Amino acid sequence: MLTEKEKLTLIDGTGLLYRAYYALPPLSNTQGVPTGAVYGFTRMLMKLLKEKKPEYCACAFDKGRKTFRHKKFKEYKITRPRMPGDLASQIPLIKKILIGFGVPIFEEEEYEADDILAALAKEGVRQGLKVEIFTEDKDILQIVASSVHIIRLKKGISQTDLFDEERVRANFGISPSQIADYLSLVGDVSDNIPGVPGVGPATAKELLQKYGDLENLICHLDDLPTSKRKLLKKYQDQAKRSKELITLISSIPLKVNWEKFRVESPDKKVLLPLFRELGFKKLMEDFTASRPHNSECRSIKSPQELNELTLTLKQGPFVLQTGKEPPGVAFFSKDGICYWLLLLQKELPKDLIIKKISPIFQDPQIKKIGHNLKKIILDLKEWELDLKGLGFDTQLAAYLLNPLASDYSLKDLCIEYLGESMDEVSPPERVELIHKLKEGLEEKLKEENLWELYTKVELPLIDTLAKMESRGIKVKKSALEEFLSEVREKITSLEEEIYEEVGEKFNINSS
Repeated sequence: MLTEKEKLTLIDGTGLLYRAYYALPPLSNTQGVPTGAVYGFTRMLMKLLKEKKPEYCACAFDKGRKTFRHKKFKEYKITRPRMPGDLASQIPLIKKILIGFGVPIFEEEEYEADDILAALAKEGVRQGLKVEIFTEDKDILQIVASSVHIIRLKKGISQTDLFDEERVRANFGISPSQIADYLSLVGDVSDNIPGVPGVGPATAKELLQKYGDLENLICHLDDLPTSKRKLLKKYQDQAKRSKELITLISSIPLKVNWEKFRVESPDKKVLLPLFRELGFKKLMEDFTASRPHNSECRSIKSPQELNELTLTLKQGPFVLQTGKEPPGVAFFSKDGICYWLLLLQKELPKDLIIKKISPIFQDPQIKKIGHNLKKIILDLKEWELDLKGLGFDTQLAAYLLNPLASDYSLKDLCIEYLGESMDEVSPPERVELIHKLKEGLEEKLKEENLWELYTKVELPLIDTLAKMESRGIKVKKSALEEFLSEVREKITSLEEEIYEEVGEKFNINSS
């Protein structure tokens, strides 16, 4: 037997999939792949694991084909529309998400997700576990018990209601064990289960409170008022069939390995690349752990330390990052040591600093690595320092790998490629992150056959762009004015076409 107080959380994958799909606006990644349902489902899963903290977890899906219920009643669920194509395409992605979180997935050819959940709940109770089922299906309320609770989605993907035995009685006026009898009388429109026409919730509750279940009610039809007796006699077979359809099958022979149910740390190697592919930047940030600040950075404060720094940098390559408040340069050497050099300090004259580091910065054979090297070039120009020998730019590499991304900040790249989140960090802390990013980005550029484009075209262009930004570019004013006039004429022509098509003038720029 497992520990009595441990919790098993079961997830109705199909139900949550639909809820996520309809609760959120349509989303897609940069390749146009639909992702809204995946995003909502993942959000709910992460919230559930964080707040409920179950020791065990599993998820069940409908197989999507005909079950034994369809064989008994060919009209079963016939009124339900087919699953939208852009939702069906997201199911494999959701299953990858579950695999990344280590959540076992169950599907059975002849049974629905609710039957699987009932069977798993039964086994969980037998093992001494407290069971919580995350779903929005009311049919499954029939298995609520002292050790089995249902968590139903109430609004959107965040608000939920917990149903225990007391809550079921408060809402329906009957016990959980009578839910199947109740639905066999009132019917279930969502599943196209007819029930007994003319019997509503109030009548069903009254009858079950008096007779207990459908079978006993049928045995006592002669005790009922004439109108109810005639109605139930006419539809008693339909009510019995409805109950057969509604009653969950908890005796499915499932292969349960409880060790695989145990909740473990999510597999970042699976999830982070998947989040990156789907464009889930916020999820990646929430999912990654904050990085502790680097406390081992050597501050250069004496001529001797400055000499030692220049000797180290001459061995190249090295990472550098400028800072403006206070003005300085951080370095990360190839031997893994961080240095911080203030450009204005009492201990070292500015002229001495410039004299020592300028030859290194200007040496094209000593390769420099940075994030946004163009900005670093412009920053250093303010101190009369020229930077040559550009070796690698992490921002530029990230752009080549994904030109459609909206942001190439160091923070985003650390989340995407290192699985680390970072708050605002100083230049000395940034250089170590840039060093770590460089290796992975370089490997990916080579894998994507972008290395030659990067080294022969894009990287050399940085210096040219920096010069253009620093000096400006010469343009022919009259040519620009002529072009602007042509654009205005074209816009006016398009506006007139729009007004003519609509039949009236309106504010085209209004949203």
